[in-house]
Amino acid sequence: MAPPVIQISRLHAPAIVYFEAVRQHGSMRAAARALNVASPAVNRQILKIEDAIGAPLFERLPKGLRLTAVGEVFSRHTMTVMQDSVRTARELEGLFGIERGAISLIVAEGLVNGLLPSVLIDFQDRFPHVEIDVTTGGSRDMPPALIDGRADLAIAFNLEQSDELVLLASKDYPLGVLVARDHPLSARDTVGLRDCLDYPLTLAQGSLAIDELLAPHLALLGMRARVGLRTNSIELMRNMTLSGGHMMFASPLGFESDIAEGRLVHVPLNDGGGIAATLGVYARAGRMLPPAAKRFATAAGERLNESKTT
Repeated sequence: MAPPVIQISRLHAPAIVYFEAVRQHGSMRAAARALNVASPAVNRQILKIEDAIGAPLFERLPKGLRLTAVGEVFSRHTMTVMQDSVRTARELEGLFGIERGAISLIVAEGLVNGLLPSVLIDFQDRFPHVEIDVTTGGSRDMPPALIDGRADLAIAFNLEQSDELVLLASKDYPLGVLVARDHPLSARDTVGLRDCLDYPLTLAQGSLAIDELLAPHLALLGMRARVGLRTNSIELMRNMTLSGGHMMFASPLGFESDIAEGRLVHVPLNDGGGIAATLGVYARAGRMLPPAAKRFATAAGERLNESKTT
């Protein structure tokens, strides 16, 4: 006899399920399609909640619906309820010896080579029936994704401290410059930011954690880096650095094979005694993670502890 697939969400009041669908999809019609029900049924449930609370949950806009301040407060309750239902279902399935579940991750793009694939491969070898959804994002994208339930875990550098986030595991990695092996700075043991300003840099578009770490040190020098190129592609940054003329600021993570095979050289920065980038595994504070996500956070933390910092 096959073990049961437990769906606790079916036991929730329709109003909560329908509200979450409208919040996620941004309209009554889209929510109705996702739930496979008629639009008036969704509208009735939303009106039922609004009548009980005594205030509207959504602003009706030409292009869809937007949460009101009251809706924002109510959404935090419904997200907690729905996320807890997933956790409860997985724990109940665990009583039947089921090793399955789903995990949603949002990660820094620079981790998609090296450390992250190795964690994913090891984890899926141990738990082959766990489905993992991975999205890349910048450091500003991650807290909202955790808070509103789009991601269970974030793996990122130096997320801003917040009462709404909890750091589950972390490790410091030296921040430095990546240069080609024939670059003038490649033979140095360490370099200062001032040494780097004479060479063209390839930087990421937008605000990344590494840029924010460097900003106060550059400001202290009263100088601006010579930016030759900005891009949202880590791979293009890598290729520009491999070409020999450009350089980029980074930790060694994500470039392990290039460094090991001598294509790139990582030279740590020595400003202020050295600058460290902290890689962390984050979750929403106060949330009880589903068993699969909890296991993955533990596995990622163990791999961080085992990884080299140079």
